[in-house]
This record gives sequence, C-alpha cells and structure tokens, in this order.
Amino acid sequence: MRAVIGRDELRKLTGDGAQLVEVLPAEDYEWAHLPGAVSLPLKELDGRAGQLDRSRPVIVYCHDSLCDMSPRAAWRLEAAGFGPVHDYAAGKTDRIAADLPFQGTAALAGLFTRHGVATVAEGTPAGEALGLLDAQGFGPVLVLNQAGVVMGAAYRDALASAPRTVRRGR
Repeated sequence: MRAVIGRDELRKLTGDGAQLVEVLPAEDYEWAHLPGAVSLPLKELDGRAGQLDRSRPVIVYCHDSLCDMSPRAAWRLEAAGFGPVHDYAAGKTDRIAADLPFQGTAALAGLFTRHGVATVAEGTPAGEALGLLDAQGFGPVLVLNQAGVVMGAAYRDALASAPRTVRRGR
C-alpha cells in the first residue's frame, strides 16, 4: 500500500537509496525537478517502469497535492510489483517554496534573492535591530509579527533616529 510522505521522509528515504521519479510530462521535468530524480511521465509509465530497480523503494511526485498523477503512478507501480512505493504528494512546489535545491531551466526569484535576511519581532529595541543590520551588512531588517508574518521593514535611517522600539515599518 502506498505511503504519502513529507519533506523529511523524502530526505531520509532518498538518503537511504530510494529512487526518485517525477511523473509529470518531460517539459515539466526539464523546467524544474528534484535533484537526482528521473523523468518517467505517467503516460509512459507502463512501458518504461522496467527502467526502475525493483529491489529499491520508489518515491513518485508531481507538482503539488492537487495534482493526481503521483497517486495514480504509485498505485500503478504497486500493481506492477514494485514496493514499497511512496508518494511525495506535496510535490516539487513544496521543495521550491521551501527554497530547497532543484535542477532544471527555471529561473525563479529564489535564485536571485538574498538569504539569511535579519528579522526582528515587533517591539524589538531599535538599537538591537540596528546591530543586526550592521552584522548583516545589507538591509533592511524585516519586522515580523508573532505569527512570523512580515509586517514591514526597518531601515538604517529610521533605526538610527528611532526612540526605543521597532514598530510596523514602511
């Protein structure tokens, strides 16, 4: 019986040698696919499943949890005698949204943005936020609410003249 897995299980299973299979059309695979994945489009699955190693677990995926190709592929592979078969139902959009590595021709914003941007909670002393900005070397410092939602940005000039605490930014 197929098992639906998440990102952590995906990492563990592939680290243990599971085969990773994208079941979307070849054009989607070329655009972006998970590192180490092979392209085995659902339409070609029955004729090409023999390319997989029956002695190793298989993980199938497609775009996201709304895409029905990976569950169908998992069931078909199990019916063909493969096992265990896992369905990474969240798909490649889950990994891309988490800013994890992918391969392909896609030129997504995450490739061109800075990582590790400094953040502070609302109410953080301005001096502390300014210290983070100085340590980061670029700005601004993002101001987050209790739920981790960006409420604004604190810029160097505003922080330098701020009386005490950071509030919702511009």
